[in-house]
Amino acid sequence: MAHDQVRLVPLPGKGPEDVAIGPDGTVYTGLADGRIVALPPDSPPRVVARIEGDRPYGVEMHGDGELVVCAASAGALVVDIRAGTATSLVSAFAGRRFLTCNNSAVASDGTVYFSESSQVHAMARYLVDLVQSTRTGRLFRKAPGSGAELLCEGIDFANGVALAPDERSVFVAETATGRVRRVWLEGPEQGKNDVFADGLPGYPDNLASAADGGLWVAVPSKRDPLLEALRAAPKPAQSLIKILPPKAGELLAKGETVAVKLDGTGNVVREARIKQRGFQTLTGMREHGGELWCGSLYSPALAVVPL
Repeated sequence: MAHDQVRLVPLPGKGPEDVAIGPDGTVYTGLADGRIVALPPDSPPRVVARIEGDRPYGVEMHGDGELVVCAASAGALVVDIRAGTATSLVSAFAGRRFLTCNNSAVASDGTVYFSESSQVHAMARYLVDLVQSTRTGRLFRKAPGSGAELLCEGIDFANGVALAPDERSVFVAETATGRVRRVWLEGPEQGKNDVFADGLPGYPDNLASAADGGLWVAVPSKRDPLLEALRAAPKPAQSLIKILPPKAGELLAKGETVAVKLDGTGNVVREARIKQRGFQTLTGMREHGGELWCGSLYSPALAVVPL
């Protein structure tokens, strides 16, 4: 996708990591300072809520006038768009608070599926987790009126979550390995998980359903030779990752960023590439009205790509 086809939608702050779009076309995203912003069609952005204690990551529509927002150490929250309130949906499992609640998907019956990236390192130290390969990522299910249920563990940095169109399985991005895993919810494979897509062109982040039943995968950056070398190195050498500056992740993600679309068998069938001044590190996306609305972990704008 040529960069001159992309338009940028400025925001009143940085870091719109994910994007959700309501039935009326209003776009919702969360900023690094905790604000949840709504962008109604043909209207300027407005703040509808604020997350305290951590920053918003995944944003998902949740019934009428509500969002599910994943906020790392604050867990999964329900934001009432009209009232401007944020209340806890789930913040702990087996007596232990979540450290890195990252992304979610909401089923037709209101069940929320969500990921925890790591039980060892906070989000700010995600590069350390990728190098050390702690494999402590997990995928959970939270049905209405029930507690959180563990669906899958041992994931090498669990990230984006999306449901299959028939809701018989759920997908989770495994960032460190460049894979998308599938967890079966029904049928003869119920409870099992497998690799749905492998060999992606970089480190996958958020996932989103495509209009034709496929799956969009945000790929913020290509595989980095230094990170891959450290992942394969002996444990003492891996400690070198700790001396990188705090903004190392942002520096690694410079340049072209891409979203890829997978078909029902996990093959890449389309790419939307963005290389545009003012936007970097595509971390989440949502298809709507023949366009792909793209969020970023660092930029002060959303990018909109015509499809």
